[in-house]
Amino acid sequence: MPQPSPIHRDPTQDGDDYGCVGRRTRKANVAVSRLVRQVQRDLNAGDFVEGGELVEHVRFHLEQIDQKYQCGCCDTVVKENVFHALMAAIRKADLVNFNRMEIYGW
Repeated sequence: MPQPSPIHRDPTQDGDDYGCVGRRTRKANVAVSRLVRQVQRDLNAGDFVEGGELVEHVRFHLEQIDQKYQCGCCDTVVKENVFHALMAAIRKADLVNFNRMEIYGW
């Protein structure tokens, strides 16, 4: 993650803590980091055109990570940190109808 978001909870500021909680926090944060890197590659490759498509993709994978690790990665803090990490790639991809507010409420 290039820089922490204003609410980022990474005490060491090394970008590997997206705010997951629970017994498997470390593994969950690693999985979220992998997701972020993959989505950045997908954005750079032009795999997403519409903002809602991106949000749904991230949502699907975060929910899967949450089911596997029971880590709260669908919590607002984690979602905001994930999308903060993706913002440079999102801007560069120039997605149609990207609304950052879509990350709330799921």
